[in-house]
Amino acid sequence: MVDFWHDLFFSRQYIPHGNCYLWQPQLLWLHILSDALIALAYYSIPLFLIYFVIKRQNIPFKAIFILFSLFILSCGTIHVMSIWTLWHPDYWLSGLIKAITAILSLCTALAMILVLPQALALRSTRELEAANQALAREIASRQKAETSLQQLNSELEQRVTQRTQELKTSEEKFRSLFEAAPDCIYILNLKGQIEQVNPAVIQQSGYAESELLNRDLRDFFSGSAQQLCPQEVNHRCELEFIRQDGTILTMDCSCTVVQDSQEENAYILVWQRDITNRKRTEAALQKNQERLQLALEGSGDGLWDCDISTGQIYWSPRFLEMLGYEQNELVANFSTWEKLIHPEDQPWVINILNAHLKNTSYPYDFDYRMQTKSGEWKWIGNYGKVVAWDDQGNPLRMAGTHKDISDRKANEEYLTKINEELANSNKELEKFAYVASHDLREPLRMVTSFTQLLAKRYSGKLDAEADRIISFAVDGATRMEELINDLLEYSRVGQQARAFKMTDCETVLDISLNNLHLLVEESKVAITRTPLPQVLGDLRQLVQLFQNLIENAIAYRRHESPKIEIGAEAQGEQWLFWVKDNGIGISPQYKEQIFQIFQRLHTTQEFPGTGIGLAICHKIVERHGGKIWVESELEQGATFYFTLRGCQS
Repeated sequence: MVDFWHDLFFSRQYIPHGNCYLWQPQLLWLHILSDALIALAYYSIPLFLIYFVIKRQNIPFKAIFILFSLFILSCGTIHVMSIWTLWHPDYWLSGLIKAITAILSLCTALAMILVLPQALALRSTRELEAANQALAREIASRQKAETSLQQLNSELEQRVTQRTQELKTSEEKFRSLFEAAPDCIYILNLKGQIEQVNPAVIQQSGYAESELLNRDLRDFFSGSAQQLCPQEVNHRCELEFIRQDGTILTMDCSCTVVQDSQEENAYILVWQRDITNRKRTEAALQKNQERLQLALEGSGDGLWDCDISTGQIYWSPRFLEMLGYEQNELVANFSTWEKLIHPEDQPWVINILNAHLKNTSYPYDFDYRMQTKSGEWKWIGNYGKVVAWDDQGNPLRMAGTHKDISDRKANEEYLTKINEELANSNKELEKFAYVASHDLREPLRMVTSFTQLLAKRYSGKLDAEADRIISFAVDGATRMEELINDLLEYSRVGQQARAFKMTDCETVLDISLNNLHLLVEESKVAITRTPLPQVLGDLRQLVQLFQNLIENAIAYRRHESPKIEIGAEAQGEQWLFWVKDNGIGISPQYKEQIFQIFQRLHTTQEFPGTGIGLAICHKIVERHGGKIWVESELEQGATFYFTLRGCQS
């Protein structure tokens, strides 16, 4: 039994009827409104019937009226349930109401069958009608006159009401416009005195309404303001309004004389708009345009401005002058400009233009050749951008500058030619140095061998002068051989260079220290190192770079225990390396000189060497796209820094 009542009022096992309508709002509202109106009608009809039965005590067949009322009420409830089941699937309750309605309808039909003979036995209304016709004719003659009078009164009242409503609507519209208008509105009498103002006047002027009314509007403007009381019907002017705090606003004033149809009650309507900011903006734009024009004239650049929709182009006098044309000598449009472009440059110039028009992030900045009036070709530096679009985002206007860069291009070509000649000369010098040093090694080795043999055989057998001369010859030959070997190494940096590849600097340092193993042990130097990265480079040259710097640090050590620190750190796409020592140091004035070939700061008796080692380091680092420098003070040691590209770069 509990389940029955639960299913009757709270069933959720069915879907709401709105699903059948796919929850379409138009369809739902159609059924809701229709059922609601039907239900309202069904509920109102029984009320009238019951009220009729109560008032007419002698009416026959009251039971029929009551049954018929209950039947109509139950029908209205069915339509209410149709609305309810759109969202709540209480179909048992809906069915129960329909069953009650069915019972009531059957009872009503049965009762009507039973009373039908009695209803047919009722007397006809014809007799009553005959009696009433005479009375009706008498009443009709009286009502006819009354009806005519009422009709005339009704028409008059309707016309008065309609006219009153029209006047009221018009006044309300005017009042709404007057109160809500963002511009200042004054109503003046013909003498120019203020009779009424809208809220915008009080807000913009800073005056209270009492301070404005009955005063001459012209008193609030600087200079002559006679235009505010025009003789003609309409007048427009710009005047300066003085606010309550003393500030001045520029106003665009529209004045109109208003009269009614009988030419009475005339007044002046003044409509003012604050254009102070617009005037300031226009003045600032004018000033900026003047500055831009002066800047362009001073820089020698030409100005162009293109209307993309029409293809018309404005060319400044300087633009035409650099091409040798006078004003109005060229047809200022896109076709003319296109014809002036060099045939070889035209395709890619048009491509850049189209790309920029499609996407302004693509730069419109390039150098190209244009033909002058005399027929020669000039190099022009062109820059521009889209400066206006329509509502759909399509470009409307484009502007930019032209600059004559023919002299610069000529200088660039000259410098390019000189650089090529220098590069060729350097290659020939490197080749000469390599060949010369290579070819000199064999005869010099022979000279060195024979001088050493001469010193070995005859040292001590001749006089002291002979021994000294032989010693000088041996020493000179040995130093010459070292110099030629170093010069050969220097030339090999460019002559025998290998392609760059990923190189582990840990391996590079290990090879360098292994090559200097005996020197490191003899000098008892303490070397500390941090993990080193991988770089793009030539393994053999990087080994030589580290080896030369370490050897240099050992060579210029002090008497105390030498120390060398080797490390690296990331700097963007590059790595910064350093080789730091605690040696004798270098005076800051010689920081650049030490990287030049054959430049030495000490004699060979003080410190051996040819002065080429650091020059080789400089050339290796330069070939790898890096920089090398030293930071040092005398007796404070030295730190050699250099940069190399990382693998990602």
